[in-house]
Amino acid sequence: MNNNSPKTNCKIIKCKCKHDYQDEKYGKGNRVHNPTVKGYRCTVCGDEKAS
Repeated sequence: MNNNSPKTNCKIIKCKCKHDYQDEKYGKGNRVHNPTVKGYRCTVCGDEKAS
């Protein structure tokens, strides 16, 4: 599930970390990721994923 946010270019991407609020809001295992030079970084655990 990849959704772009028009405000910040954030994406909702699957991640292995745990976060109760984001599980409830975006679905189990889906996390907000911020754009970086190389891809996207999880706002919960900091894991980076290539774009």
